[in-house]
Amino acid sequence: MRKLTKGIVATLFFSLALSLSGCGNSKDKTEATTKATTEATTQATTQATTEASTDAKTGHQLLTCEIQQIKKDRVLVKDATGNTYWFVTKNVDLELKNGMHAGNIIAITYEGDILKDGSINCKVVKLVDNDENAKKEVKKVVKKAKKVKITKRDDTMYAKLPLNVRTNPNIKGKKIGYLKTGQSVNRTGECDNGWARITYKGKTAYVFAADLSSNKVKVTTAKMKPTTTAKKHKTTTTAKKRKTTTERKKPTTTERKQPTTTETKQPTEQKTIKIEATVVEGSMNNLLINYKGVEYTIYTGHAKITSVNGILNGNTITIEYQGDLGKDPKVLTVDDKDANQ
Repeated sequence: MRKLTKGIVATLFFSLALSLSGCGNSKDKTEATTKATTEATTQATTQATTEASTDAKTGHQLLTCEIQQIKKDRVLVKDATGNTYWFVTKNVDLELKNGMHAGNIIAITYEGDILKDGSINCKVVKLVDNDENAKKEVKKVVKKAKKVKITKRDDTMYAKLPLNVRTNPNIKGKKIGYLKTGQSVNRTGECDNGWARITYKGKTAYVFAADLSSNKVKVTTAKMKPTTTAKKHKTTTTAKKRKTTTERKKPTTTERKQPTTTETKQPTEQKTIKIEATVVEGSMNNLLINYKGVEYTIYTGHAKITSVNGILNGNTITIEYQGDLGKDPKVLTVDDKDANQ
């Protein structure tokens, strides 16, 4: 009986020792796993927010980064640690000193958190780009204008004033002639962009529809009658000229006139034009606008751009430019005060 009791005690002691040894190994493994997970999470969070700072008043995050790629409503950026992120730029306050291009350093104010995988779980509040773009070559991307719809017509129209005739229903169409004031023309179609299709010298051509009338245009020519005072003045002037000619001495070879600096023509400054237009379609550096019923594509890559809540289709914007609106003008500023509401 005593031998049996000792055997049972020994077995229980051995089992208890094994149990205690097993618990120690499990605890160590759990602690190691927890520590590794915590360190990985902390490292990822620190890396993602290395360049981000928090505004104590608003709680917004501010990230300084470099532009890698620009698309219509979003931008790919890289922070100081080499991580890349996509930010949505639609309905965002913009402050662009000279356009926005790949390679520029920008400041993005946003709400929320940047996820580890590079995607975005936040809302962009403001984007500021004060880069000059001075030494960057920017490739222009010009979008094709939307196809013009034409309603068939067959009537006679009359030119209200001298009117250019073009090969296409826009100001970029090649000039192939003109209509005189009151000249009749056969209209074959009405374009939905404010132009009219006509037959000109047996060929299809286009003119601006607002300058045509369905009624005959009366052409008047004013005749100038000479007055007696004008004749007297003319006679007096002629007499003076004759007298001056006879009294004028011939210049000698030593009396050669030297050219003065005032004779050099100075280049004239281009006039700055300011207009209001409607946005038809646009991207970060190109806008298709509607101005007085005609669509134009303008390049805004080097313009100063400001907006209240992003530049959206249908917004009314103010544009300052130099040159011809239909021939690649130099856009200086784009101001969008439309709240998109």
